[in-house]
Amino acid sequence: MFDPIEAIRFDQMIYPVNNLTKQNFCFNPFACRIKVEGKGTVYAMPDLLTAVIGVRTENVRLATAQAENAARTKQLLDAWADEGIPTSDIQTYDYAVYPMYDYTEGRQILRGYGVVHSFLITIRDIENAGRIIDMSVQNGANEIGQLTFSVEDPSRYYGTALSRALEDADRKAAAIGEKLGVAASMRPVSIVEERFDQGPPVGVSGIRTDAATQIQPGRLEITATVHVLYTY
Repeated sequence: MFDPIEAIRFDQMIYPVNNLTKQNFCFNPFACRIKVEGKGTVYAMPDLLTAVIGVRTENVRLATAQAENAARTKQLLDAWADEGIPTSDIQTYDYAVYPMYDYTEGRQILRGYGVVHSFLITIRDIENAGRIIDMSVQNGANEIGQLTFSVEDPSRYYGTALSRALEDADRKAAAIGEKLGVAASMRPVSIVEERFDQGPPVGVSGIRTDAATQIQPGRLEITATVHVLYTY
């Protein structure tokens, strides 16, 4: 078995690296290229939390379910306003009305209606996020999910991650070029940047009203990836 650094393959021919020179290796201009992937990572403490918080009501009468939902939703919005959360940080996420059925002996029987009204809310006070969630539950919310931590200005972290990714690509290319004996003549001719990744969302399952909700933001991993093509 050949070491990938010790041999180069073109079509069906394998050339041991230690028998190659720059002159006999580059018989094809497209062969005189090295492509590497570089990755760079920066860690940051989040300063934003977004969550989907909603009110779900059910009743045998649609009008009653809607009225109950509207009353609890108003109570929730008033509580957020009292907390100082601006309306610009509150966006309607979903509003739905649906029938509910029971199935008995193969028959579908209407048993009532459900109404859900949910909001995408941005919490900027990370330290009090748990308290704000508890306050939301105490004021009518009974659905909470899709908690996502982020940083408001990721560009100041991403620039550092991108620089580290380019440095990583340079190191890898230099190691390969050194092995081939062409390191001195290498230069980048193409750089492709992958989509920026700020890290995965953090979810909370279930709602507890008997104890304070503990929200642990941890840290975000901000990663940059580049694909660099070198020629020599």
